[in-house]
Amino acid sequence: MTARLLLVRHGETVWHAENRYAGISDVPLTERGFRQAEALAHWVTKRGVDAVACSPLSRARLTARPAADALGLVPEVVEDLREVDFGWGEGRTIAEMEAEDPEAVRAFRADAEAG
Repeated sequence: MTARLLLVRHGETVWHAENRYAGISDVPLTERGFRQAEALAHWVTKRGVDAVACSPLSRARLTARPAADALGLVPEVVEDLREVDFGWGEGRTIAEMEAEDPEAVRAFRADAEAG
């Protein structure tokens, strides 16, 4: 038997609409983000999904909920799926970060995992 894993990003948030880094901050979904969650609910019903898991942040839970409801499932909130912490970049745009510390942004772009 083969398992298939489908990964879905949460719907658009206020910060994503502004191109801001949103990692651990619990930023709300936009109206578009809620519409994306509803579209996901429709999409998953045709994919043979057996389980839904999400991070504990509200944007992930609110994106997962309509899909889980459409499937008759309860989304499992998994702490280990929590988003990455962007540190001093959290809530900021690249332009704002570059204005303060261009070298840090260059290093991040060269090797995001090292930062």
